[in-house]
Amino acid sequence: MSGLHSALLLLSCAGMIYLDDCQDDQSKPPTDPGCSYSVKPIQFGFQIKLAYSAPGNYTMNYTIAEKESSFERKATSFLHNKTSTWEIKPLKPCTEYELNVILINNYTTKLCNNTENKTSTTMEMTQRDITNISCPSGYFCYQSGWNISSLLSGNNVSDVQFINGSYRIKPAYESICSELVLEFPQEKCSNITFNKTENVPFVFIDVNDVFQPEPTELPAEIKSKLPPNCQDLSVVYNCSGMNNNSIDPSDMKPFTDYSCTGDIKSKNGSIIKTLPPVQFNVDCDFSISFLQKIPTNTSIKLNWEPTSNECGGILDQLTELSYSCSCQQGWKHEHDAIKGEVDQRTCNINGLEPFKDYTCKVHVIYNKTRMFKDTIENVKTGPGSK
Repeated sequence: MSGLHSALLLLSCAGMIYLDDCQDDQSKPPTDPGCSYSVKPIQFGFQIKLAYSAPGNYTMNYTIAEKESSFERKATSFLHNKTSTWEIKPLKPCTEYELNVILINNYTTKLCNNTENKTSTTMEMTQRDITNISCPSGYFCYQSGWNISSLLSGNNVSDVQFINGSYRIKPAYESICSELVLEFPQEKCSNITFNKTENVPFVFIDVNDVFQPEPTELPAEIKSKLPPNCQDLSVVYNCSGMNNNSIDPSDMKPFTDYSCTGDIKSKNGSIIKTLPPVQFNVDCDFSISFLQKIPTNTSIKLNWEPTSNECGGILDQLTELSYSCSCQQGWKHEHDAIKGEVDQRTCNINGLEPFKDYTCKVHVIYNKTRMFKDTIENVKTGPGSK
């Protein structure tokens, strides 16, 4: 190469003009790291073997998908010796996955080729792969190198948690006081299902799971719902009212705050667990029915029976119930109404005019303060004497 040509070449390189002649090892991007990989099923997952052509500091980015769910993991390492292996764990047993591997550095992104099938299936799980471990009360706990969350969740189980490398399962409420059979199907492999059977004693009852509906009627009754298979258990309630005084449900009154605490008892009467208190206040709507009207020429007598949807069972015990009644001619003002005398469930209204139309009202009053919807009837007095 002549001196002039060399000088021009140096100037061109200094001016950032790209020429093959002026590239050096410092400025060239690395060679395309053409890569391929193979997938080998191993216990609890896959082993990936990656082959590539150019060593360097690459990010290994792979995605692995199973049906509609997918997750992504990333790993960064210096690739050397033109091969690299790594493992993906834990995966679901006997499950088909699709894997994609990409090599990334500052210059290139390369999708690697799978040398075998596009999808791979994990190995079959055996009973030895699941072991029982100690557990908090109310749960069964297992340890496994496989991801068995989805298998556990379909086995009469209300909750599955993965904590510190172990699976904690809570049996469904309906499974308590019976046997819980956990099935681990292997349809995609051997078509064989193996089971684990656990006895679920009554101590598995979580007091917060017991259904305790608040009473809406009086006399109060709390119809708690224990697991259906716990036939030898019952719930006995103790109730208190104002000033925490003990009270029997048959003596409860409307519009009053009460609190009842239930004890779960065994057949021999021993207390197993105590439930959270049930707090309630029953509102009652009172009215009257079977209203009889007995008019004379100067009076109207009214007879009735009280009624209530919520407190019908204690009406005869409610000494706080009282009544008032009155009649007025239609054209007169309310304050002109003639009040009657009440004797229990009978009202006599006197001093009326003969052969007149009256609007009569009966009021229901509770504890001298609560007024309820009036019962209104039109009544005509009898004709006067000649």
